[in-house]
Amino acid sequence: MAATWKARLGSIRAHLVVLVLSSVLGFAVLWVQGQYALNALEESAHQMGEGKDIVADILPPPLYLIESHLLAYQMLDAPVAQRSAIASQLNTLKQRYQERNALWFGHREHLDVSVALSLMGTQKQAADAYWDYVDREFVPAALEGRDADAKNAFASLNKLYQAHRTGVDATVKLAATWADARMEELHQTKQRTLLVLSLVASLCVAVALCLFVLVGRRIANMLGAEPAQLHREIVKLTPLEALASPGHGSVLHALRAAQERLQLQVAETERTNRELQATLHELNHMVGTDLLTGLWSRRRLEDALASEVERHQRYGQPLSLMFVDIDHFKAVNDQFGHPVGDQVLVALAAQIQLAQRAVDSIARWGGEEFVVVCPNTNLETATALAQRLRERIAKHEIPPVGRITLSVGVAEYQAPETWREWLQRADAALLAAKGQGRDRVWVAP
Repeated sequence: MAATWKARLGSIRAHLVVLVLSSVLGFAVLWVQGQYALNALEESAHQMGEGKDIVADILPPPLYLIESHLLAYQMLDAPVAQRSAIASQLNTLKQRYQERNALWFGHREHLDVSVALSLMGTQKQAADAYWDYVDREFVPAALEGRDADAKNAFASLNKLYQAHRTGVDATVKLAATWADARMEELHQTKQRTLLVLSLVASLCVAVALCLFVLVGRRIANMLGAEPAQLHREIVKLTPLEALASPGHGSVLHALRAAQERLQLQVAETERTNRELQATLHELNHMVGTDLLTGLWSRRRLEDALASEVERHQRYGQPLSLMFVDIDHFKAVNDQFGHPVGDQVLVALAAQIQLAQRAVDSIARWGGEEFVVVCPNTNLETATALAQRLRERIAKHEIPPVGRITLSVGVAEYQAPETWREWLQRADAALLAAKGQGRDRVWVAP
């Protein structure tokens, strides 16, 4: 009896049955793990999508206060007879802000706890204090023609405005931290999935190699057997091959099906990885603050440009921007190394902030390029500001590099162009400045 079972276990058919069963079991594990990974990645991607919406909702309120602050500044310079219209615009902005707060409170259960506390705590308190001071002190003084009191009130408004901006920045940082946690969860899910898939695939390969060796030895032994025994072994294999047709489960048919399933599983995993990389790229692009310089990120600048263009189209105020680039920055990286190059970027960002006005917005566009948005500024004034910035940087020492120079392209917004077309004209002016020898300001036509 024992000899019979040993003979059965040592047969080619038994080896092939073990191979098929191990393959089916391995691919069943792969399928289960793949389903788990897909569900986990889908859930994490959904959470990151909510995080993107949170950050997108956090950024607009500062734009409301920027606009209200500019209107308050205009009210100081406007004749008393025209101030009531500006006061009406301020009231409209206040209503829009209150509507946004109502939307947040209605959806606060979908926000991260720390983000919700900051958004509806420090940031909202500063904004409410700002609007309360506008209604209680600034607007009455301005409408009554008490310009001295209105100017004093505007100085206090500046402090409240800065407090609100600080709360906004803190909320954005919290949202970025939340997004980083989601990214880490995605990374861990990916690592676990790849580990399990690798282990199962390795096990299947090991089993297949062992069975390949055993079957090879078995066939070698069979070739020296008696014709009757060889015939019996061939007869055992023939029915399996004869059943290799749709709807039947022969070894060959099972192996082919397993190969197709493996190819589908690999293709599905590759597609999931591509979607994961695209989601991570979008999340990185979404963060509003440049990690190196502390300036606005490119995404945040794009939102601000769109808002500035929309405001220009409503009120017709002049609007300009500067496209700034460090001359020969590659030589700095090549000579001193990338860490020193990063120090130069940080130092330049600080100098640009010191040189520009409080109402200007500064962002790192990419690499050594920066963009400065100048609201309520015509081309002549923006050009003068750019010249002042260029001269300031040319005189400033940045250890250990020494002095660097800038090329600047300046462009004033021209309706009805889009903000991208406006930015492209500034970029073309920057290229012209470089083409004319660098260390100069060039004005876009």
